[in-house]
Amino acid sequence: MRTWDIVKKELAINAIDLKDPKTCIFEYKGKRIAAPIPKKINLIKNDLKANFSLFDSLWKDVAATLSKPAEKREKAIDIKVARLFVESLKDMLCFLDFLIDNSECCKDVLTSVRGQVKAALNKDIYDFPKSTISSIPDYKISLDWVFRRNSLLVYQMRLLRFASLGELHVDSHSVKTARTVSGPWANLDLPMQERVWKWDDIEEEMSGRNSDIAKQRRYRMGLENYNGDGRVGEGFNWREIRNEPYSWADRSTESPYPSRSILR
Repeated sequence: MRTWDIVKKELAINAIDLKDPKTCIFEYKGKRIAAPIPKKINLIKNDLKANFSLFDSLWKDVAATLSKPAEKREKAIDIKVARLFVESLKDMLCFLDFLIDNSECCKDVLTSVRGQVKAALNKDIYDFPKSTISSIPDYKISLDWVFRRNSLLVYQMRLLRFASLGELHVDSHSVKTARTVSGPWANLDLPMQERVWKWDDIEEEMSGRNSDIAKQRRYRMGLENYNGDGRVGEGFNWREIRNEPYSWADRSTESPYPSRSILR
C-alpha cells in the first residue's frame, strides 16, 4: 500500500477527506465543506487553544476543590467512593509528572497543583468534604478526555501538514507498521496480502531452497569422499574426551575429569 493511501485513510478515520494535496473536505458547523488544508489547520489550532484554556481551568478547579476544608467530622464514607477518590489522586499525580516533564504549557499551574495533589495523598480522607471526594474522579475523567482530544487534534494537524507536501513527496517516505501483539490474534491490523499470499508469488525466489539447506557445511562436513573412488565416507565424528577409557591407577594424570590433584 502506498504511503499516500495510508495518509488518506488515517485522515478519513478522523472525518477528514483528502481531496488533493491542497484541499480537504470536513464537517464545519453541521455542514460538509471543502476548504484549503491551511484553513483546516487554523481551525484545529483554534480548537487546541480553546482546549488548552479548558485544561488550565480544570487544573485550577482541582486545586480549589482540594483546598476546601471539611466543616465537621464527616460520617462513614462508602469504601468504593473512597478508593475511587484515592486512585484518582494517584493517577493525577502520575499525569502531572508526565505533563511537567513533556509539556511547556501551564508549567507553573501544573507544578502548583502537583504539590496540592501530593499533599492531599498524605491527608486523612475525613479531612476532605464529601463534595470533594465525589467530584475529584469526575475531574480526572474530564482531564483525560481533554488531553486525549488534544492529542487527536495534534495528530490530525501533522497528517495534514504531511499531506500538503504533495503526493510524490509523501510516497517517497516509507511507513513503519508496529507489531505489538503476539499469539493467535497477532497482525490482524495488517492488510490481508501482508499476512497470506499465493505460492505463485514466491515460488521463484523459494525454488532451490531445500537443496541449499542440504548443501550446508554442517551437513556435508566429513562426507566429501562419500561413495567416491570405491570408498565409503565415515562422516563427521565428534570425539568426546570424557568418554575415553583410562586406567584407574593412573587417574591422577589420565582422568579427563577435574580433581583436586590438578589444583596448584
